[in-house]
Amino acid sequence: MPRALEFNRPIIIGPAFSEYEAALSAAGLAHQYILTSESTGWQLNQDAVDRVLSRKPDAVFLANPANPSGRLASMEMLTRLVQGCRRLSAWLIVDEAFLDFAEEGRSLLPQVEEQPRLIVLRSLTKIFALPGLRLAYLAAHPKVVAKLAAATIPWSLSSPAITAGLFCLSQNGFLESTIKGVKIFRRHLVRELKALDLGQIFPSEANYLLWRLKPEFNARQMIDSLFWNGILLRDASNFNGLRPGYLRLAVRPAPEISALVAGLKRFLAERREQGQG
Repeated sequence: MPRALEFNRPIIIGPAFSEYEAALSAAGLAHQYILTSESTGWQLNQDAVDRVLSRKPDAVFLANPANPSGRLASMEMLTRLVQGCRRLSAWLIVDEAFLDFAEEGRSLLPQVEEQPRLIVLRSLTKIFALPGLRLAYLAAHPKVVAKLAAATIPWSLSSPAITAGLFCLSQNGFLESTIKGVKIFRRHLVRELKALDLGQIFPSEANYLLWRLKPEFNARQMIDSLFWNGILLRDASNFNGLRPGYLRLAVRPAPEISALVAGLKRFLAERREQGQG
């Protein structure tokens, strides 16, 4: 997109997935971050939208739900962004890779035909657990799609990926049961983490949670302790706008949540043995 659409003043709404920055840097483009606020639970609000539009960008990148926070942007804020970018003749690139998990999420897909500078990115690999197949698609105005297709590498999707995708889309009821299960397990995970009182859990509508540890807990020590017990926590400190002490946790089934809690209790026991409280 950076090469084919030739924008020069891109803004990333963060904290955000690092691949947006990587793609812009690979195209030799400088970029700016506009961060949502921790005080609002990383929610995209009017203040953040106003700050984005005031910079007069020619491209805006937004993930909805956001990654790593899992926050879902309201349709009101999305509409303000769409309209503001249209006034500025700016591209709005909305990554909806995790939107299938959000029960109340509304896609911008229906608007791409009437909004010539709106681009929506969707992925099948998240909701159907197919990360290795790299199966995703882009939706935009037909003229934009043609321009991007001309700049895309040939055979960008493999036959196995396409076959798997068609099979997954034929599985009636899978999406509904997955969304329901993730919602149940997310609530269970939040309850268990709150009971341990190790830090703040931010609201999420995705299949992951953003967790900020209390200052007295060392995130690196916790990650290492759980790693040796077969549990991998995602250190989120390298997301622009975050700092050491932030972790992203996947929403997993109950037995894995129990294993996580047991690992965290072992970590606390190790701290007590070492006289760290």
